[in-house]
Parts: sequence; structure tokens; C-alpha cells
Amino acid sequence: RKIFVGGLNRDTTDDDFKEYFSKYGEVVDSVIIRDNQKLSKGFGFVTFGTIEATDACIREKITEVGHELSGKKIDIKRAMPKEFENSQHGIRDKLFLGGIKDGITEEILGMYFEQVFGIKEKSISLKKDNEGKLK
Repeated sequence: RKIFVGGLNRDTTDDDFKEYFSKYGEVVDSVIIRDNQKLSKGFGFVTFGTIEATDACIREKITEVGHELSGKKIDIKRAMPKEFENSQHGIRDKLFLGGIKDGITEEILGMYFEQVFGIKEKSISLKKDNEGKLK
């Protein structure tokens, strides 16, 4: 439910920040990261009340409109805890999906993961039985 927001205009206020993301759903927490002099470092975090609000915000990122706040294009990504970045417990190379319906192709899955999660797949492989049905 938490996203990273990069490329913020240094003049963006806390209220403007929270108000912008509220259009996607309830904002539980929002923070612009600031230095010791209380000046914006140009990035922040937003925590939504639901995963649906998070997904809606991320989906807008891939449209032609994208995200713009205080006159500047901003970048949105799912927040990843520091302890998971570049560690042995971090992002895995494989993801298992079960219960996939017949008719779903590698291309459809690739488009879904790119649109919903912003993931551009390297390789998607569906296992099929001898009759060509998904396992």
C-alpha cells in the first residue's frame, strides 16, 4: 500500500502532496523527505488505506497523462523496504502463479504485469500438459 514518489518540485507543500494522492483513495500517511534545513529532498512516500487505491495510482503512471504535481512530472513506484533492496531476501527471479484459466497467454500475462505493476517481464513460461492445457 506504500509508494515512493520521486522528482517532486522542491516547493510542493505537505498539504498539496496529500491532496494530490487523495484522489486515488484514502491516504493513511504521506511524508515529503526533508533535509536538516527543512528543505525538500525531492522525494517522499504515500501510504494508502487500500491496495486498490495503490494500484489505481500506479496504473495512472503508465498512461499518457502520467503524474504531475506542482507543475512537474513525478515518478511513482511501489515502495520497497530498505532491508529487501539488493539483499538475499530481495526480489526473486521467479513467481509462481496457479489456477490460470485456459486462454491466458504469455503475452496477456506480460501486458497485465506491465500495466498493473509496472513490471516488464524478462520471460514468462506457462507449463502445459500433452494436450496443450495449462497445468
